[in-house]
Amino acid sequence: MIPFYDNGEYKLYYLHDQRSGGDYGNHTTWNLLTTKNGLDFENYGVALPNGSKSDPDRNAYTGSVIKDPNGMYLLFYTGHNPNADFCIDGKPLQVILKANGTDGIHWTKDVHFKLYGDGTFYELFDWRDPFVFFNEEQQEYWMLVTSRQMNSSEKRGGCIALLTSDDLVHWKHREPFYSPDKYITMECPDYFKMEDWHYLVYSTFSEKFVTHYKKSKSITGVYTSPIPDTFDGRGFYAAKTASDGQKRYAFGWVPSKQDESDYGDWEWAGTLVVHEVYPNDNGDLLVRIPQSIYEHFNKPCPDTGMAKGK
Repeated sequence: MIPFYDNGEYKLYYLHDQRSGGDYGNHTTWNLLTTKNGLDFENYGVALPNGSKSDPDRNAYTGSVIKDPNGMYLLFYTGHNPNADFCIDGKPLQVILKANGTDGIHWTKDVHFKLYGDGTFYELFDWRDPFVFFNEEQQEYWMLVTSRQMNSSEKRGGCIALLTSDDLVHWKHREPFYSPDKYITMECPDYFKMEDWHYLVYSTFSEKFVTHYKKSKSITGVYTSPIPDTFDGRGFYAAKTASDGQKRYAFGWVPSKQDESDYGDWEWAGTLVVHEVYPNDNGDLLVRIPQSIYEHFNKPCPDTGMAKGK
């Protein structure tokens, strides 16, 4: 889920997977739902189509949306294509692509924008899920990217790459933003500040599917692990956050199961789950049911007049 708060509503972009013939995560498009209250939704269908077999985005994967100073919407996303023209030694490259729009609903792909791993700090193959935001302290744009360090351990080389830009067009590769030497990779990075704390969010599958967060008193400081350091249990995955300036919510998914059976294998992607995220006195993050949903279901049932069973 890729949430973006805009003009009184949440735009919820998500990867639409057709799941045809048991094939998962292929030919994905960006689809769009919008909601103002978490109860009523409008479905716009495909917002960003995937490319053809000759395009770098045959699979359009996760990214983020931002507005530039002129009010233009920019959508940064991951392109992936397993066809040979987009592979090195048979392994598909991943590339960060961009689309432009005026309303956050209709998009035009920028065919000239292609941003790859540099092959110096970062590998070329794990290079996805760009999260772009404006760093108020540095007065420049930052991009966090799911990546792996060059010549690193296969099991522990995952990192969150950092790129910087003055104009959202030209980007410089920097040393990793976060590199714990612990995971295969860290997907769907997200960053936000709440009160006095800076928070980094990411998801891992090394041991189990779960969404983690870390906290720091500085955006560039040491990020520590609260106990627990997750928003939810096993299965709440790929959660990213958005805020209306008052409350912040984590939008993720809980996987469906094969054959719709409790005993079936977990599948890629599934059902939307939303938590309100809030800090305690120590800056650790807790979650609760969004107030609008709580109020909707916290109503007495009408008396139907049916006799009680004996």
